[in-house]
Amino acid sequence: MALIEAAGVHVRFGDRVVLESIDLVVPEGEFHGLMGPNGAGKTTFFNVLTGRVKPSRGSIRLDGEDVTGLSSHRIAAKGVARSFQIMTLFDEFTACENVTVALPSFRARGFDMRRAAAGDNGFAETALGVLATVGLADKGAVRARDLSYGDRRALEIAVALAQSPRVLCLGAGRAAQGKAHRGCDRTRHGIPVRAGRPHIGDPLGPGRRPRHPA
Repeated sequence: MALIEAAGVHVRFGDRVVLESIDLVVPEGEFHGLMGPNGAGKTTFFNVLTGRVKPSRGSIRLDGEDVTGLSSHRIAAKGVARSFQIMTLFDEFTACENVTVALPSFRARGFDMRRAAAGDNGFAETALGVLATVGLADKGAVRARDLSYGDRRALEIAVALAQSPRVLCLGAGRAAQGKAHRGCDRTRHGIPVRAGRPHIGDPLGPGRRPRHPA
């Protein structure tokens, strides 16, 4: 059984057809890529997968369960995480703090960073472990705004990985893709599904599968 499956997905905004009859099947443990020029519908398809856009018709199934039309927070709670093309980080927080606030165990205690840090040193240890999977083990104390572009992309992926997702949808650029794949390989965190522009060469590496939306 596929971990995530899209069947006949169609999205229309008024008179404009953005997606038409899109099918995608991703078994557990595989990396897939969505390739196409600007305007091809990659981001819209990610929005459908993650609950930000409801398809006009078609279905989305997660591990056999129909999740079509569920809200984004309900789909996230079922194990689907995402990074965005526009980075969404707390710039004044350190890399370690950005990952900490994404940990389910931290969110269960509220969002008071000082109280949580004082009550449980394990948060920082767990966050540093996640940072290590994307090559940022030595950047934990650096504020997000002071990181390079590639490291900021890697940090955003670490934030997504901190949620222990079953499926990870990556909207990041190529600067962080290698780190993302290594992080998912090492931690066995679900299936990255990447969106990107077409370019020369294999975007995903050996054994990965690019997909070209219409």
